[in-house]
Amino acid sequence: MKHILNLLTVLLPIFSSAQNHADCDSAYRVCDKSQIHFTDQSGEGAVMDAEMIGCFLNSPQVGKPEKNSVWLRFDIKEGGTLSFVIIPDTLSDDIDFVVFALPRKGDCAGKRAVRCMAAGDKSDNYDISPCMGATGLKELEKDESEDSGCADKDDNNWLAPLETRAGERYVLLVSNTTAAYHGFKIQFGGTAIFFCE
Repeated sequence: MKHILNLLTVLLPIFSSAQNHADCDSAYRVCDKSQIHFTDQSGEGAVMDAEMIGCFLNSPQVGKPEKNSVWLRFDIKEGGTLSFVIIPDTLSDDIDFVVFALPRKGDCAGKRAVRCMAAGDKSDNYDISPCMGATGLKELEKDESEDSGCADKDDNNWLAPLETRAGERYVLLVSNTTAAYHGFKIQFGGTAIFFCE
């Protein structure tokens, strides 16, 4: 019994930390561009950190992008371009995201959306729709926002990369609007360099 209690004492922080990144204030800190894999996001966290976000106004959530969400934070040490690709573990899942710029002090209350991706399609169309599958910020893309759905000409799952400067701070909200506990991988790219405090 003592060994079981010791094991639970060690494992409990690991399991409980799985939901620690469901709010902006507890965002996962990205320190480098290594691939990150999230597997257990569900729900919206303790606080609704993002409401009435423009590209989500015509979505089923009516302006609320948080659904089975996780937050990531990255601070810029050296400015440059910043891109990323998000690949859902389940290819028929619709992954949406919002990139927010934080004020100099880094507090979530003053965040403002700078990229907004709500595009998506029916799960049955995942293998043929330009609005399903991998998503993110990609070189040569020009759009800063994509509304919900996939009906407009040139709709797709990609937005323009960020042009960042040293000292800037950002948070990224990633939501799986299809299902809870379906994971995703994220890989950052571009010339910007991150730092962690």
